[in-house]
Amino acid sequence: MEIRNSQVFVAMCREQLRLLLASADGADSAAIVSGDGFDVASQLHDNISPSRIAAMTSSLHALALAASSELALGANRSVVVESELGTLVVLRVPSAQAELLLSVIARSSSVLGSVLFAARRCVDTIGQRMSGYA
Repeated sequence: MEIRNSQVFVAMCREQLRLLLASADGADSAAIVSGDGFDVASQLHDNISPSRIAAMTSSLHALALAASSELALGANRSVVVESELGTLVVLRVPSAQAELLLSVIARSSSVLGSVLFAARRCVDTIGQRMSGYA
């Protein structure tokens, strides 16, 4: 069974997303998605489709990897899309076990550094705990 299909793993991810949203002022929605664009766990507003955010997150990450490689910038750490009404942040969960990504949507009034700090803490925690869900 794949890790992303483990009910215990998904519950742990949901809890980490809840903690992320509670600690990052202005962060409204978050999702853990697979590298191939499928929803694993999410805490999203009703108007955001889990499957759409998963597909967009995966695509943005793939584009960032290609750009980083093409420009010889080294390993991609994050993708930040700053828009008029908010910010989308995408980070990779550090693990060799499975390719997972975190997507965070924050209001334009949020402090980007605070959102990035909470997001990095979230992916690091999930990455460390992944080894227990083989």
